[in-house]
Amino acid sequence: MKKILVICAATAIAPIAAADLVEVAFDMTGISIDDPAFVYGETVELNLFAGELIVAVGVRDMVVDFAGGLNSPLFNVAWALDLNNAGYGAGIFYLQGAMGPYAPGTQETFNMEFDVSVYGAQVLPADYYGTWNMGTFIGSDIGDGAVSVASGEMYYILDTAIPAPGALALLGLAGMASRRRRG
Repeated sequence: MKKILVICAATAIAPIAAADLVEVAFDMTGISIDDPAFVYGETVELNLFAGELIVAVGVRDMVVDFAGGLNSPLFNVAWALDLNNAGYGAGIFYLQGAMGPYAPGTQETFNMEFDVSVYGAQVLPADYYGTWNMGTFIGSDIGDGAVSVASGEMYYILDTAIPAPGALALLGLAGMASRRRRG
């Protein structure tokens, strides 16, 4: 009877698994746009998070250089997302229109965050693009390195189920207490 009370108390005090917010950040320093027909960025294979919910994506303190030239480039940011739940499919998505144009020879700092939970956004399935399933990207209408990131990062905020360490510890203590009494 006491063993049951100890286990019930442990599960009531701290749940076995609780939703937790996890940030996955990508250093964008040095990313440069060579061809405006493509986006450029950082990718990683995080199969552990495949299918996990994405609460938000963002840009933090990203300093972008707009090199000299004849044109004033537009600029945009994108994330790899699974938006099948909202009917948009899976792929690389810009979440706003292009920003700019920016004067050649200038530098701008970007900070923004987008709530993607309303779309039921998820991390792409494992191995979705062969060797990666998460990535952050920049794009522009100008190539040849006219747009490059001097510093800063882009990120995902995931709502993922991770065992709560407190709950595991309490359940472990409850198990030890019940074993001691049996011995």
